[in-house]
Amino acid sequence: MNRKQIVLALVLCALPAGPAPAQVGAGPDLVRCAPGRTTPCVRMRFDLFPLEAAAAGGAKEWSGAAGMLGFREVDVRALMERPLVLLVLCDVSGSMAGKGIEEARSALRAFLRALGGSATQVAVAPFGSRDVASGVRAARFGTPGEAEAQMDRLPAPSGNTGLYSAVQAGAELLAARLRAAPAGAQGVLLVLTDGRNDVGPDDEPGLLAGAEGRERAVDAVRRSRVPVWMVGIGSGVDAAELAALAGPEGKAQVVAFDPARLGRTLAELRRTLATTREVTAVLPASARTRLARGETMVRVEHGVPVWSRDIRWRPPLIALPAFTAVATPSRRLVAARDEPAATTRLVLAFFATLLAFLWFVVPALLWPAQRPVRVAVRDRRSRGGVRPGVQEAPPRRQSEITASLVRRVVVGN
Repeated sequence: MNRKQIVLALVLCALPAGPAPAQVGAGPDLVRCAPGRTTPCVRMRFDLFPLEAAAAGGAKEWSGAAGMLGFREVDVRALMERPLVLLVLCDVSGSMAGKGIEEARSALRAFLRALGGSATQVAVAPFGSRDVASGVRAARFGTPGEAEAQMDRLPAPSGNTGLYSAVQAGAELLAARLRAAPAGAQGVLLVLTDGRNDVGPDDEPGLLAGAEGRERAVDAVRRSRVPVWMVGIGSGVDAAELAALAGPEGKAQVVAFDPARLGRTLAELRRTLATTREVTAVLPASARTRLARGETMVRVEHGVPVWSRDIRWRPPLIALPAFTAVATPSRRLVAARDEPAATTRLVLAFFATLLAFLWFVVPALLWPAQRPVRVAVRDRRSRGGVRPGVQEAPPRRQSEITASLVRRVVVGN
């Protein structure tokens, strides 16, 4: 190597290392599967990309293994760890009067209560055909509880539907809000409507309409890069128009006047927003002993689509891994509930089998059964000796004869 190459090598060695790769998850931790139980569970947390979270949804096709120990049962909880900025636009046009606005309020109330998260900011704004943009910009972001109070103050339905103008104003407001939000925050625009863009000469001047108006709304969504969820309620919804407004990163869905279906649609949105998954997996009873032997890889897999995450398990500096907490699964784990009873039955069956073996088999092996000897009786009427089918008794030993004589003599005296 020449002098220039040596100097270059020294400079490269002196440069600081690049940033550490992002952590794919937290854990794994060894926890109790249920309070008061000794069934071991391993608990991990994974951060998913939005597309992965949307694909995973509420599916249960989760599996994995800790080294050579396969998971007996897996439970997954969707958590909302990333900061969220959510704007809900609710259609209050005349066609929403009665059943439409009541079902929308009921479903939104359950949706907001299930959001949770300390870093969640939500605002609810109505839109019709009057003061559309100004009403959207006047939305106040707060906690989900404050947003629920805003929803209860929605005005009575009346007028037409300025859908294009509401979507444009909402996308622009969210884009500005996200620029001031903490790093990593995600923004979502949720629009509930029962119709299509419908404005007339008696409505607010300047409302977007026609193909040009829809293009301006779509362009605002594209520039904001905010996912838009368009939820159409009822049969008078233009599904193609909703899909165009949702854009490539959003989603459009049409549901009937059915509170259950509307609730499921909003629950799907909530699972998509919750990009963190807490995975609790039930391990075999021998897991604590085997995990104490050294480091191993814990792999979690999801079936649709197929992807996996690996986290290294490092045992603590004690004889056996200790439980760090109690699991908080979203449902009651069957294996954790039934394992103590199953173990008790197995122990009782083992001791019952052992007792039967000692009682019946061991004596037969130590003291084999002897066939009884039938004493032959001579038939006086037969000259041939004993009766047919009867064995003749073997001759007695001399000692037995002497003992019999002694007994007779003693008894005679």
